Amino acid sequence: MKERGIIEKICETLRYLKNSFLDNSSSQIDNAFFFLFRNFISD
Repeated sequence: MKERGIIEKICETLRYLKNSFLDNSSSQIDNAFFFLFRNFISD
């Protein structure tokens, strides 16, 4: 079940990144990378 949680986190993060790049705001992109690191470190 751990693998499934990781895949879901990756998908969630990719959706967040896609939205951030579509928003095309550099602060949003920075937030997306922060979100990515926080998401994987929180485990």
